[in-house]
Amino acid sequence: MTMTKVIWDNDTKTQKRVPLSDAEVADVMARAEKTEARRAENLIKDMRRKRDRLLRESDSLMQPDRGFTDEQIEAIQAYRQALRDIPQKYPDAINIEWPEKPV
Repeated sequence: MTMTKVIWDNDTKTQKRVPLSDAEVADVMARAEKTEARRAENLIKDMRRKRDRLLRESDSLMQPDRGFTDEQIEAIQAYRQALRDIPQKYPDAINIEWPEKPV
């Protein structure tokens, strides 16, 4: 597939498509790569923000005076560990399966 651009032809007073030069193609590809890299960085930042928010929201569940059973405490601890494991389990931050809050 050849990349093209539209230019104005003064002789015919019309627009026409012409192929991009190698340098122009390289520039387009470099911009696309930068855009994709920023998109990936934003996905990872968003994933970490959500993970951090869910951990903060579950902090109070770990207070000793909450009156949870040992089984409930283990489920909360497993949930929090699953949240901490999210960045390693989904390094590209795509199709994340978020753990379900146990309480």
